[in-house]
Amino acid sequence: MAEIVQYQLERMVGELEDLERLGLFSKVELKAIVKKRTKFEYSLRRRHVAASSFLRYIAYEMNVEALRKQRAQRILKHRPRKHTLSDHSITQRIISLYERALVRHGNTAALWEQYIAFVSAQRNGADDDQGYARLLAQVYGRAIARHPRCERLWVMAAAHEIERKADGSAARALLLRGLRVNKGSRVLWSECIRLEVLLVERIRARRRVLGIDGADTKAETEAEAEADEDGTIRLDALDGEATSGEKEDAIGERVLAAEFARITPGKLTPAQHADQSAERNAFLQGAVVQLVFTQAIQSLPKDLAFRQECASLLRTSGLLSVHSHVLATIAADFATSPEAQAYLCTEHLGHGEPVADAQLAVEKFAAALERLDEPAMWAEYLKFLAEQQADERQEELRPYYVALSERAIGKLIAHGPMDAELAMLVAGELTDRTKQREWLATATLRFPQSAALWTLRLQRLIDEHADAKQIEQLFKHHALATNDAALWGLWLQWTEAQCASACLSPAAAQKRFLAALAPRRSDDEATRLQVRYVEWAWGLPLYVTLQSTSDDDDELKPLVMAPGNAEALRRAYANVARHAFPTSAFYARCIELEPEAARRKLLHEMACRVEPSDMAPWMSYLQSLLSAHNLDAAAAVLFSARAAMPTDTQRDALDAAYQQLTETSA
Repeated sequence: MAEIVQYQLERMVGELEDLERLGLFSKVELKAIVKKRTKFEYSLRRRHVAASSFLRYIAYEMNVEALRKQRAQRILKHRPRKHTLSDHSITQRIISLYERALVRHGNTAALWEQYIAFVSAQRNGADDDQGYARLLAQVYGRAIARHPRCERLWVMAAAHEIERKADGSAARALLLRGLRVNKGSRVLWSECIRLEVLLVERIRARRRVLGIDGADTKAETEAEAEADEDGTIRLDALDGEATSGEKEDAIGERVLAAEFARITPGKLTPAQHADQSAERNAFLQGAVVQLVFTQAIQSLPKDLAFRQECASLLRTSGLLSVHSHVLATIAADFATSPEAQAYLCTEHLGHGEPVADAQLAVEKFAAALERLDEPAMWAEYLKFLAEQQADERQEELRPYYVALSERAIGKLIAHGPMDAELAMLVAGELTDRTKQREWLATATLRFPQSAALWTLRLQRLIDEHADAKQIEQLFKHHALATNDAALWGLWLQWTEAQCASACLSPAAAQKRFLAALAPRRSDDEATRLQVRYVEWAWGLPLYVTLQSTSDDDDELKPLVMAPGNAEALRRAYANVARHAFPTSAFYARCIELEPEAARRKLLHEMACRVEPSDMAPWMSYLQSLLSAHNLDAAAAVLFSARAAMPTDTQRDALDAAYQQLTETSA
């Protein structure tokens, strides 16, 4: 290993001598650079090398290169000189480091993307970018071959072709090839449509520059008559130097003209000219875009969001005929979807006169409600009215929307279709507290299993300081029957408030906490309730008597809290371990609160037993041991952690994370 590192360092001698000769770095600085590079090279020769090790080395070299460029610009700007070894050696080393990293971590798509971004940046700043262009093309090809399922790489490659090479055909071919591999990819279909729209817009822009209007046949004929026999178009000379975009457009025009001359030798007949003009006009009106969209919806028949995205893009680009076709497909294929119908009702907003747009939207909603008189459609209507009322730009129309909202709510409360979600929405729109309270009472009777309705009703009663017995009865006999974690959280929040105001004893409060912890829940819900319990116990006043279950029986026995609430905390997490299913996140919070190191160690061990294959608790345990400089215990825990990992990949990841942890601790 030492010989290989020494070989790598010897290859840097010419670069270091050049940097010293040019006066860009002093000998002391060069020694520091060599020392740092030596350390990095040794770290890359280990058995398990994480991608982060390569990235840290690359980041260091990038910083050195940035410093070299700044000093060269300041020191050498008045010296005429040729390019030397140090001008490109660091960049080549960074490329070599990326290549070495990809040998070990080629399955990481993000690393390929970083490599591509670096080479692209170097190409932008290079005097002669042909070498970087070839390298970039090779990297794109290798990345896609390694990750054919990564949609982002296909999109990046296509963007490179259209933006840097102005090659729409190559970009289209890449996206279509990506779709063959990733069938039904919404991202790639969206990019295909964006590409076709972009090509139409570019051709339209070129025709405007040439003075050719699609609707002006005479101007088009005159412009074509001015073309040379070889197919190139004579343009008037422009003052000043043309920009890069204008050069690309001019080159593109010559290529198009040459291709046109190749496939149509001689002078066109009037019939051929008419056919070609019709085809060109169809393309400019979006015929190809519509064809691509038709193919896309066959692969994505149920994706409404994709069609909405396409409709927005087409309206912005001015392809109104294709835009109308997209809306027609939404209306036909999603005739029973309230979300789709609501979109069709509001799609035109913001593109015309506000009052006329608002009236048209309301008329469309009225027609949609006649076809779909169901709660979901009414919910979309109320959401639309609420959004318009909240829009500051609709200040003048706000009374109009408020009146419509009140009328719709009155109709729904009287005899309209209703479900729990719509009832919740109606309650939120009612501004009168009395009417809202009455409606929530009615709604919870109609939909007793709706946790959201019970949560809102009880929250309103708590905020209004209603009778505590009434609130408790509603919680116990109705709301908690839904077994919703949010309702249990509200119940415990109210319990804490009662306990803090001395309206409820800590013993009674603890019974409520233990009742909340008993049912089996998802990890996130269980963690929230368990953490709430231990934080409540930790924050109790010192003089309060806390009750806890003993190891021998399940009866509650008094326990006097010790100073600092540590004893109450320990009883609380012991109760959680006895009565519930503790999560690793719960133990992590207990570790943060526990003041004694020995008990924290026990909590770490308990956290690692919850899910032995989860690396996070093990790494937290190892970090605490390394922070205490207990290397022997850390080695033993690492051995246990590796034994708990079921696969070699996880064991390698654990070793790499531990290596990084030791480097950070050192």
